[in-house]
Amino acid sequence: MDTVIDQCGGLLDECKVSSPKPKSYRLLRKYEQTARVSSIAHKSAERYYRHMNRALLLTLMAVTTTGSIIISIPWVDKEHLMSKIISYIAMLISGTIAILKPGEKFTQHNAIATEYSDIASDIEQILASNNLTREEIADANHLYLSKIQIFDSQAPPLNSAFISSARNQISLIPRIDSSIKKKSHRAP
Repeated sequence: MDTVIDQCGGLLDECKVSSPKPKSYRLLRKYEQTARVSSIAHKSAERYYRHMNRALLLTLMAVTTTGSIIISIPWVDKEHLMSKIISYIAMLISGTIAILKPGEKFTQHNAIATEYSDIASDIEQILASNNLTREEIADANHLYLSKIQIFDSQAPPLNSAFISSARNQISLIPRIDSSIKKKSHRAP
């Protein structure tokens, strides 16, 4: 399975900084975009698994409640076909929850999405400050590449659809440095 950095490669190769900044700034921008894509992708996965968990649990609750009501009716035979079907459905849903573990997955994706979002925000603040030395930028590049690689190795696997969706969302977000450039061209 590709890592998030590998899956984001197409987007990152297209990364262009509109202002003439050093190459190290462009590299930092790539890391910011990688973290942003990862955050959005994991947030989408978190929502998916949260909804799946809720749907399975509510269905299980409805089926078991219905089965309990049917079994508690005095004139219904305990060996009634309907009670057997309901108990089998409840077992299937319980097994699905136990195997897929959507509750655990949505918690993991939420935690890693928060970490990637924090990285992207930190890098965004660094990029907004223009008074950094080349050494500080190089240190930031090294630090955030290391952080992204660590979180990428710890992150639960993502479906490629989540990555594609995140790339599309990122491409719709206006660039910070291009909006600053537009504002600076206005006449006083």
